[in-house]
Amino acid sequence: MWIKQITLALIGSLCTSAAVAADLDTLCQWRAGTERVSYERRLGIKQPFGEVFTAEKLEQVVAKDLHKEAVLQRAYGVQITEEMLAAEVSRINRATQAPDVLAALKEALGHSDEAFALTVAKPIVVERLLRQQFTLDNKLHATERDAVKAARQHLLSGESVDGLQESVWQLGERPEDATAPQAAVPPTQAKAKSSIYSNDATAQVAQVLTPSGQQDDSQHLLYFENLPADLQKVLKLQLKQAGDVTSVIETPAGYLIYVAREISADSLTVATLTIQRRSYEEWLSQQPTQAL
Repeated sequence: MWIKQITLALIGSLCTSAAVAADLDTLCQWRAGTERVSYERRLGIKQPFGEVFTAEKLEQVVAKDLHKEAVLQRAYGVQITEEMLAAEVSRINRATQAPDVLAALKEALGHSDEAFALTVAKPIVVERLLRQQFTLDNKLHATERDAVKAARQHLLSGESVDGLQESVWQLGERPEDATAPQAAVPPTQAKAKSSIYSNDATAQVAQVLTPSGQQDDSQHLLYFENLPADLQKVLKLQLKQAGDVTSVIETPAGYLIYVAREISADSLTVATLTIQRRSYEEWLSQQPTQAL
């Protein structure tokens, strides 16, 4: 019951948005339709849909989406507009790689443009914008940013810093029969910034760390050419000799610094410092439930 009361309050607080035009029961009914499409496509033995997605469960799902929208509006002053939704619907229609699923979703929603916009498109727009605002919120990440800046100053002064992890990248082309390395962290868009280095470089960061004791094993060699091209440019420009320290590389997940340990004609040995940002999910869970 309390979930329904909170959800109704969220709907009421968002009613000024042009994108909100449905009551709780309607939103839950639409969501049941889209969840059923997804559920029926899952493989394996399943419980009946109604036992998994109860009325309470559907209200929780809707409430979570409305909570994100309320946080986006309250914390960052961003309201979801009809123009935003129209653009997202157009993108989905244009870029979908599963036209059969898209058709099933529209059928489940009675081919209603409003239902599709509010149930499918809006959660995508809200999530994307809220994550963007969270990532760019300097106040939220001040502690971690100050910590990485302080660590960088220590490294520039030749002092030791805890948490460095060493890796060795082979220079030159990777042999065709060599096993391709796997990144320890998925690639993410990042921007390298520093008051000391004058350049700004956008890098796609894939932090590849050599497992301890395996640096001489040809099956585990890491090759510089396998790094994203923009990251290669950053490292080539900023790591000229042993002891050089890169500018801080910002990613959605955190901050990276590379330190050159050894540079030879054949390899580049670096130590990497990673400081994670505050968790988006943790931050979101701490935001007040009541909107505005």
